[in-house]
Amino acid sequence: MERPATLRGIPVAEADGVSLVPVLRDPDAPTPHDGQYLELVGQRALYSGRFKAVSPVLAQDAWELYDIEADPAEVHDVAASHPGLVAEFAARWHREAWRNTVFPQDDDFSLFTHRPASDLEFSRPVTIMPGTPTLERWRSQRLTGMRSFGIEIALSGGVGEGVLVSHGDQGGGYLLAGVSGRLLLSFNAYGVMHRREIDVPAGVTRIDVAFDALPGIAWAVRVCVDGVDAGGFERVPMLVGMAPFTGISVGFEGGGPVDWELHAVHGRFAHRGGLRSVRYVPGPVAPENPEVMVAIGDLSDRLLD
Repeated sequence: MERPATLRGIPVAEADGVSLVPVLRDPDAPTPHDGQYLELVGQRALYSGRFKAVSPVLAQDAWELYDIEADPAEVHDVAASHPGLVAEFAARWHREAWRNTVFPQDDDFSLFTHRPASDLEFSRPVTIMPGTPTLERWRSQRLTGMRSFGIEIALSGGVGEGVLVSHGDQGGGYLLAGVSGRLLLSFNAYGVMHRREIDVPAGVTRIDVAFDALPGIAWAVRVCVDGVDAGGFERVPMLVGMAPFTGISVGFEGGGPVDWELHAVHGRFAHRGGLRSVRYVPGPVAPENPEVMVAIGDLSDRLLD
């Protein structure tokens, strides 16, 4: 079958890569693949033939060169002996990177610390109604990651039975649930469980949970029931990096179990009662949070330089 030139009137991008068929038919055939670019968190590399060029993290124009046939462990940098080859490999890496949408990459600034100002929209307070599909993981992380935040739970007629809000899974997360007329606060610190059962009035209408960022990448967690301090955790490790692995669910547990003991008895434990809404309010960033917001125009200018 011939590759079409257009699809529904849109030009088809050229095929990427080369066919494996010659090698599958003849294991002794030379590889038809002449070179490969690599990029990961700002690290750049390109190999072709017997050479591999490498640019370390955050190095703008510094390229190393290794003869991977003679030096497979990449111990001896021979860039100084082959300046023309280094320039050729660097130019080829940039062509491949533009063609494969690598940019923007973590080069002269870090995408982990410098984010476009438009990302502020993802850090605005959000109100989630019961039964709403699990909030997307990235959006959830922007509300809670490396910062203080608050959860405002609106009720009518008491705490009810079931999960009020859940964020995460067995890899790390937290949940609040009504269990036999009491409020359960569970915090899964990467597999180490912290639990607190709290007595609540029969007609409680509001539960507030404050996650306050502490020095040392940790949270203090406090629960207020109708404005009255009801306790919490003095210090738990902040969930960072890829955790929580599942976004925020209201009125049910949307991912794997945050609290296995609770799940073993109740399953997903959909809420039954007077849960009206759950509101997340992001607060100040943690002392260790290096994030800086940059204007979109500034970001675009730097990418095009």
